Amino acid sequence: MIVYQKRIIHLFKLLCTNEDCVFLNIQPVSKQKNGCDCGLYALAFSTILASGNDPKEYEIKEKDFKSHFINCVENINIELFPCNKK
Repeated sequence: MIVYQKRIIHLFKLLCTNEDCVFLNIQPVSKQKNGCDCGLYALAFSTILASGNDPKEYEIKEKDFKSHFINCVENINIELFPCNKK
């Protein structure tokens, strides 16, 4: 188990009582390659989910992330972020 997964599980154990239960299903998805694009990754995964697709079936392409996001905001139109289906 990866370190961040252990931390997430530990956090939920602290927050949840026996009456409140949260089930986590951690899936293998594209990984962020730097320390500053986490919000864009969250948006990318959200747009994939909103389109009825599964993020683990897509490879996120970071190259055009920022320009794509700016374009979405300027045009008031959210579209799938640059990605390839695996």
